[in-house]
Amino acid sequence: MKILVISDTPIPRAAHDLPRVIYDAVAGDDMILHAGDFVEAEVLHKLMALKPTKAVCGNMDSVRLQGLLKQKEVVQAGKVRIGLMHGYG
Repeated sequence: MKILVISDTPIPRAAHDLPRVIYDAVAGDDMILHAGDFVEAEVLHKLMALKPTKAVCGNMDSVRLQGLLKQKEVVQAGKVRIGLMHGYG
């Protein structure tokens, strides 16, 4: 199983879209893990449309995202359990 792990994707504040390298990398992956700081929900929805996505909220995320996502998550990936959190504070 291949997993793309990313975080801190402040779109559209820092750029208009995710970098092309993200789209290229995810093509060969089975799952996306995002460790928070989407800033806005649109990036979460965009990633979910690409591959199964598990995510947690970060300290820069909107109130809407903080309501949708937990601060900590344990993800089952095949036989492995992965702890996921943003890590602020």
